[in-house]
Amino acid sequence: MTALVREFSALGPYQQAHTLTYAGSVGADGFCLSLRLDMEGRPARSETAVAAVDALRGRQLVRFLYENSIPIQTWKDVLDELLCAADDVVTENGRTK
Repeated sequence: MTALVREFSALGPYQQAHTLTYAGSVGADGFCLSLRLDMEGRPARSETAVAAVDALRGRQLVRFLYENSIPIQTWKDVLDELLCAADDVVTENGRTK
């Protein structure tokens, strides 16, 4: 399992202290990604599995989400955009672009 933890400090009225944990592992349904938000003792977790992603690419996706501090509210949208923009999108005739 790949897990990266990003901690954010309290910044007065601008930001509450919180922790984001980005994780991924190979599972039966493909590469499983999860994001956990811990804020004020109330954890929130979101998960998804991506069938067409191998372990290396999955770890790269986890690192991208972590390095860009993608929040739990939008991470699945960002993931969808990343996967659609990838070079290995399969066309109708089965060849890659």
